[in-house]
Amino acid sequence: MASIIKKIKEQLNQDKNINEYKTSPQYFQRKRLLPLDKIVILILRGQKLPFQNALIKFFKEMGKVRDLPTASAYCQARQKLKPELFKNLNDISIESFYSVISKVKYVKCWNFRRLLAIDGSIINLPDTPETRKKYSIQINQYDERGKVQGLLSCLYDILNDLTINASLKEKRAEKKFLFEDHYNYLNKGDIIVLDRAYADFSIISFLNSKEINFVIRTSKNSFKMAKTLSNSRSSDPIGGGITDDIRVELEQTPKQKKFIREESLQEEVNTRFIRLVLPNGDVEILITNLLDEQEFPASDIGNIYKLRWCVETFFDRLKNIFEVQRFSAKRLNSILQDFHGIIFLTTLESLLSKIAEEELVNMCQEVDRKYSYKINHSVSLSVLLDHLVDLFFNKNRTLLELLNEVSFLFKKNPVIVRKNRINLRGNLTNSQKLWFWKYKKKVIA
Repeated sequence: MASIIKKIKEQLNQDKNINEYKTSPQYFQRKRLLPLDKIVILILRGQKLPFQNALIKFFKEMGKVRDLPTASAYCQARQKLKPELFKNLNDISIESFYSVISKVKYVKCWNFRRLLAIDGSIINLPDTPETRKKYSIQINQYDERGKVQGLLSCLYDILNDLTINASLKEKRAEKKFLFEDHYNYLNKGDIIVLDRAYADFSIISFLNSKEINFVIRTSKNSFKMAKTLSNSRSSDPIGGGITDDIRVELEQTPKQKKFIREESLQEEVNTRFIRLVLPNGDVEILITNLLDEQEFPASDIGNIYKLRWCVETFFDRLKNIFEVQRFSAKRLNSILQDFHGIIFLTTLESLLSKIAEEELVNMCQEVDRKYSYKINHSVSLSVLLDHLVDLFFNKNRTLLELLNEVSFLFKKNPVIVRKNRINLRGNLTNSQKLWFWKYKKKVIA
């Protein structure tokens, strides 16, 4: 992991990157109290504190309290930085993980393939003229003015707990994110797990034409075979299981003809429809282009789809631990800096936790514990934020010493992994929602 930190530090100090990600050519030419690398670290760790408090804490850790700038100076300085820098840092970290770290042992795959998921979630945004113009307005009978909301879409590595790509735009059909934002990050042979919002022939043909595998859950109204399988309940096994595994040649629909022709995609796609009965009696219909039944049994396809839940738990962490909706400023540039900065922070936290996670697993095996343990993300986030200054600026301690200390602290207060645990999703009343936002404990780092 030290190589990834070194590469990030190099990126923050290279003239090429500084010139590429500054909003005007005249910025960052003279030596200032707030150069680009310091602004980046302040953005990463400062959205939970008032600006002046964040600056005091930062410069105290740097040992340069006498050089403390004002909050106004910081607000002006951060506007010189493009938010795309954080996307670049995330791309570099992910690329390093797959290319360098994979030579060790930390990259997890399913049958030597990456197991990915794409999903979206609504993000509440500050209400300003800028955000109202760029994003969507959600109104109801009680609020005619409405709230400003955007749609977050993530391409997520399920097994390695990494956000490969993230985009925040106005509310739209979620499949557009796949075509416009995520496709360039996909490789041949990847397996993408998708929910019902993506059960569309255009996506099936697009992925199959690009030699990318998929497992998609579909609603019964999406395809004729899905409706037929959904209504067939005569042979449902007690306790759940696979009841049907049928080959189907899907054909393009009239609505998709224009897109299929423009993109030169396949008009017909060979697929498998798998009917899965859950333990509670609910039925899921899965579509896949993993056609080899010997190499990819229907039970394995069902297990792959179950792993999609990991992206849901990621959204929970993103909103409730990393607090992605808690923006530090209202300018559009600052909002995007906070958003992409937090996405990069989740990647950095996940990468640095790999060693600690492995040590926790080995410890449980050595002492033969009943349950295994995993990293507590609330703890790891606080530890990471407390060590950001040391990791990027401390010259008195080696990077290896700092990473060992971070790994040691990550392992404190782990949480138990309970296999086959089922938590039913409940609906919150209005009073419960109000209680959550007013009284739920927040992470203050």
